[in-house]
Amino acid sequence: WALAQGQDQSEPPDLAPGLAFHDTVPEGGSDAGRLTVDYSNSQFRVEWAYDEDEARYVRTLGGEPDVDETDVEDP
Repeated sequence: WALAQGQDQSEPPDLAPGLAFHDTVPEGGSDAGRLTVDYSNSQFRVEWAYDEDEARYVRTLGGEPDVDETDVEDP
């Protein structure tokens, strides 16, 4: 944020709606249980896999769970 504030950008960007997932598959579409973006370097391979028990997609980066701030539980 220091760089942004130094450029008089004190508010975060509005990214809504972001990545929107819908409960229904669009006409002509199909369910996606897994999506992989396989870059030339395996440490940057990104994968989203649907976890039916959690009813959400989980993301891995380089084969490791990729956790962001919203995935962290308070102690």
